[in-house]
Amino acid sequence: MTTISDTNYNDHIEQALSLDADGYATLLQFRMIVPNQPDTILYLTPQKSVNWQGVLWQNWAFNITGYKMDSSEEASRPQLSVVNPDGVFSAYIHQGMTDNAEVTRYRVLGEHLNANINSFVKNVWRVAKTVSLTKQLAVLELRGCLDGQMFMLPARQYIPPEFDMVSL
Repeated sequence: MTTISDTNYNDHIEQALSLDADGYATLLQFRMIVPNQPDTILYLTPQKSVNWQGVLWQNWAFNITGYKMDSSEEASRPQLSVVNPDGVFSAYIHQGMTDNAEVTRYRVLGEHLNANINSFVKNVWRVAKTVSLTKQLAVLELRGCLDGQMFMLPARQYIPPEFDMVSL
């Protein structure tokens, strides 16, 4: 009969009740692209600041809501809520730097983050519009990279079958 040791049990209970679990860490790369200027890149994490893959990810509160994946292949439009203390993000928004900015979310296992292992789940979106803006919070609507105005897929080429008896 297998028993759970008290220390192992207490570790599980402590982690389950903690606010900073070891499961996944969420990292957000916010790349603002402005023509004729170098890109402005913000590296954010809602957890404590961490150095991963040679980049310092700063502690900055954010939340992504409305993200879903389903079998109907309908593109979801998640919203990114970013803390905006004293209007820090307001300057970026008013200058148009967030228009079509690239938002990349990395989900990294806690043990991979601590060991600096390059293993993650990645989602990439573009900023579609600013939903709301206050001195405390900026809410941005995100869209998939293939979801947007004037986006064109490459042409497809039709090649007839090699067998004469087969027709379409």
